[in-house]
Amino acid sequence: MQANTSLRDGALESPWQKPEGPATTPQVLSGQVYDCLIVGAGITGLTAGLLLQQAGKQVIIAEAQTAGFGTTGGTSAHINNFADTTYAEARSAFGTDGAQLFADAISEGAGLIRNNIENLRIECDYAEKKGYIYAENEDEVKQLADIFEGMQQVGVEADYTDKAPTPVPFLKALEIPGQAQFHPLKYLQAIRSAFLEAGGILLPHTFIEKLDQEDGVHVANAGTQQIRAYKVIYATHIPPGITVFSFRCAPYRSYMLALKLKAGKYPDALIYDCQEPYHYVRTHEIDGEPLLLIGGNDHKTGHDDPEKAFDDLEKYARNYYSVSSVKYRWSSQYYIPADGFPYIGQIPFVADGILTATGFNGNGMMLGSISAKILADQVLGVENRYSQLFSPYRIKPIDGFMELVKENADVAYHFVADRFGIPETDSLNSIRPGTGKIVELGGTKLAVYRDENGTVNALSPTCTHAGCLVNFNAAECTWDCPCHGGRYAIDGSVITGPPTQALKQISINLQNNYTMPTKNKGAASAATGRSPEAESALKELFVDELKDIYWAEQHLVKALPKMIKGATSEELKNTIQTHLAETEGHVSRLEKVFESIGEKAKAVKCEAMAGLLKEAEELMTETDKGTEVRDAAIISAAQKVEHYEIASYGTMRTLAGTLGFSEAQELLQQTLDEEKNADQLLTGVAENYVNEAAAAETE
Repeated sequence: MQANTSLRDGALESPWQKPEGPATTPQVLSGQVYDCLIVGAGITGLTAGLLLQQAGKQVIIAEAQTAGFGTTGGTSAHINNFADTTYAEARSAFGTDGAQLFADAISEGAGLIRNNIENLRIECDYAEKKGYIYAENEDEVKQLADIFEGMQQVGVEADYTDKAPTPVPFLKALEIPGQAQFHPLKYLQAIRSAFLEAGGILLPHTFIEKLDQEDGVHVANAGTQQIRAYKVIYATHIPPGITVFSFRCAPYRSYMLALKLKAGKYPDALIYDCQEPYHYVRTHEIDGEPLLLIGGNDHKTGHDDPEKAFDDLEKYARNYYSVSSVKYRWSSQYYIPADGFPYIGQIPFVADGILTATGFNGNGMMLGSISAKILADQVLGVENRYSQLFSPYRIKPIDGFMELVKENADVAYHFVADRFGIPETDSLNSIRPGTGKIVELGGTKLAVYRDENGTVNALSPTCTHAGCLVNFNAAECTWDCPCHGGRYAIDGSVITGPPTQALKQISINLQNNYTMPTKNKGAASAATGRSPEAESALKELFVDELKDIYWAEQHLVKALPKMIKGATSEELKNTIQTHLAETEGHVSRLEKVFESIGEKAKAVKCEAMAGLLKEAEELMTETDKGTEVRDAAIISAAQKVEHYEIASYGTMRTLAGTLGFSEAQELLQQTLDEEKNADQLLTGVAENYVNEAAAAETE
């Protein structure tokens, strides 16, 4: 993977960005087996590494970029004893004991930061402040009452006040003492130094591409380098590849401004409103100058318009504060877990000893810190009282299950919908310098960016994680996936998120002021006007897609009988049984497609389908046999599979037409029609009976 020259995961810098300490290039000793490999050098990874080194373990940390490159370097750096998942919500989902443990974990995470600052004598602008949450209307007053009651029940000190330090008119407000703020990268650099001084090894610009296992030892591959370890911690905000977390955690971006005020007092507090999404405000001194930090306007990654989010946030700030100038603007990523609690521990369905922490919501400083302690204890074999509560194997409450269905329905929608409505063009002249756009040229979808010098860079827009189409983020100058939050640089290299492979570079033939040849249905390269290199690259892409879907269909033939066995509704069983017969035909039809283009039929593991089928098994395990809720889960899983296949067959059919493979195009169209019909039948089963019956069961 190509190293990113930026200090963080986008074009925009936060106030925290400073070059890290002196670069080191330690050598990984050939054959040495480390006690633990940690992937990611943010607050979770470095804190866990330090704790393990202090406990006498030998730890190596591999960071794809530099320490603090990701969310730690883009946080608003609030330290709280409350969280985005309110204690009232926690009590509703996990009971009184679960809510209390959650509160204790949040408090202990904040305490771990405070103790490190004291014990290591870290100068990081740490300051304790009061916190305020205010309500602007009657609905928010009720919400505030729930927040207050939840805090009281878990022992978090709070009380009503009529003197919240905000210019925004409000009806009621809470004052919560004991909050804090700090400079996250000053803190992180000190933790980094302490880790190195304790004998730890940090490898910057080391991207772990693959993880294997040999004789009970994990072997991580980073280019030509191999790292061997007994335990592995993925502290990458979300683990790479298709995992259960791809379906349990929804990616969001939050927007922040650092403002210089013309006049007026900078608030000496941490302030939050009750809007959805909420705004958050505090003051921090940067290079001797006080700045007002204000954030909000969150939305799902790859959705909405980041530039508009910034503009709206600035308008909001200017409406209430006397703003002189915007000194910094930046955005940052976080993941919302389906049931409100983070997932910390062994990753399900992978080799033992591969751990992770994810789903921190907007509370990464506290939850990242306590996650480090939990993970370190698990590596050491020490019992931790939070392990069971935050276990990735926990059974999701009903509320969490319904949130899971909703988020994954959104993923499925983007899988299909984003492939339609893409403008087809024969020219790139409409793409202005410094901008990017998804276009279709000659029947091929492209992610095209034109730099300030007019140079055009074209990529495949298909996310290498699970096959969704990326969108251009004009604010951060990145390609962002709307499904699982993968983000790519302009050159296609992975910046953050679950993908492990770059977007494919596409060679395009620019002629006549960037005019591309129009689509031609002829069969030969000479007829289409494409260069032999472009034709070869396009065919290679087509064959790769065929190999993926060939594997997918073969494994779907094995998976569908399990869904039939798990289903309760006879109508659902019959629908899936019919599609099983069709799927067996799809395998045979794909073999004909391979033969028609002169290629040998070969299956290559389709990570997207593997993840979808794994999630289907998990949903059936976590829902009760003989219930309509399980049938709803099976339909959800089956339709995600259908949407993936519809998208894949639609893309391959188009590529076949572009390449002049008329027989292959016809065969693929037949399968595409059958996949669409199967999806419609599943929708009918859900709408006609299953969904209402499932809702009645949960009442």
